[in-house]
Amino acid sequence: MDPLSGAWPLLSVVRIPAIKNGSGMPSLTSSRSLVPAVDSRNPEKLFLSEHKHIDHHTMKLITKALAKQIPPLYSQDGKGQDATAYVKLFTPDSSWTWYITEMDPETGECFGLVDGHERELGYFSLPELESIKGPLGLPIERDRFFDPTPISNCK
Repeated sequence: MDPLSGAWPLLSVVRIPAIKNGSGMPSLTSSRSLVPAVDSRNPEKLFLSEHKHIDHHTMKLITKALAKQIPPLYSQDGKGQDATAYVKLFTPDSSWTWYITEMDPETGECFGLVDGHERELGYFSLPELESIKGPLGLPIERDRFFDPTPISNCK
């Protein structure tokens, strides 16, 4: 970015002449790109396209062993703030957190505390959470060091 104007410089495609039929003479009829073009209105496009081939490691949000520890749906009804949260999921590049208190391991439907724009108890879908990316493109992660605790202590 140009510090004076605040604009991204426009990069154009750099082309070199191709060598035709091994003659050693450049041919102007065909050429190949060395640098992809970048539109100054969308400079991050180059960065993102360069890294499309990278398979970002995604954490398994709920392991089989962890799923066995989480009680089934409706098993903590009536406990309110004393219900135990067994898993903490969060967006590393945002301020959303999900505390799982109950789960259906067959469907991935969960119940727990959701701390986002508001703090509220509610249902959410584990398969949907696995597909969500934060503002910087980072997937939701599980806090591997979270110990089961009453949701009244979840901050």
